[in-house]
Order: sequence, then C-alpha cells, then structure tokens
Amino acid sequence: MKKSVTWRLFTLITGMLLGLLAGLGFAAPASADTGSAATVADGPHDDDDNRRDWDDDNRRDWDDDNGRDWDDGDNDDAELDIERIRNRAVKVTGENYEDDQRVTVYLFRNGHFVEKERVRLDDDEEDFTVRFRDLRCGRYVAFTHSEEEGWVRSDDSVRICNRDRDGKH
Repeated sequence: MKKSVTWRLFTLITGMLLGLLAGLGFAAPASADTGSAATVADGPHDDDDNRRDWDDDNRRDWDDDNGRDWDDGDNDDAELDIERIRNRAVKVTGENYEDDQRVTVYLFRNGHFVEKERVRLDDDEEDFTVRFRDLRCGRYVAFTHSEEEGWVRSDDSVRICNRDRDGKH
C-alpha cells in the first residue's frame, strides 16, 4: 500500500489536472448529448415588471391545458413604495391595489426575510400603509403578495443604519 503523503499528493494533482481540463472544455457533459444545452434565456424572464412571465407567443389561455392559467393576472397598476421615517423605522405604502382582498407585506434586509404583516383591504379601499419599527442596520426592500395582484416589489430600497445611543446595530 502507498504511503499516506504520496497518495494524498497523487489525488491532489490528479484532481487539479481534471479540473483544469474541465475548465478548458475538454470534459463531456453529464448527458453526453451536445445538442441539448439549455441556457437561462430559454426559460421565464424578467421584463422589469417585477414578475416572471412567458413570452406572449407561449402564453396560454384559461381554456388550454386543463384550465391552468399561466398568466398571473396581476394588476400592473399596483405600486409599492418604501421610505425611511425615523432612525430605525420604515413605512411601506401600497397604492392602486384591488379592493376587498388580503395583502401580505414582506420586509427583507440584505436579501433575507425579516418581518411580515397582513393587511385587509375593505370594499372601497385601494391603498394601505404599514410601519415596521426597531429595525437593524441594512438595506431594506418590501414585497407584497395577494391573490389579485400577485407579487409586487417596491421600486426603491432604503438604507437604515441605527448606530445611535443604544448601541444596537
């Protein structure tokens, strides 16, 4: 049997060589089929309306494919704004939402979920305001989700840094 150091050195060098060859494109794909490479552009795309959707040519109607609706049917007029109101607080305002529905407001800090709040819109309400307090340092963005609107993202993000007297960060 080979010595431990020799064996480790052999596997290290072999792994490096195989990695270099794969990086240069000499390795075969897992399927070994050269004509089946898919790119990110083949799937749903984001066209700056904060939702993923299919090309208009491939969009299905309600009647097609056993009644499944591929259009998320959201109200493109719905707007979501986030603004800093104090050192450690933000205000999220939604406008032009469909009335008589429940809306869930999600708050994210640096890409991680922080808090959520549920809002009930009555028959004649289209706007709402939610305040989040005692926030930590970071960049905040808001999302909403409802049955009528789908997912809506705030147009801006807000930077909060509460390096104040209480020493919390």
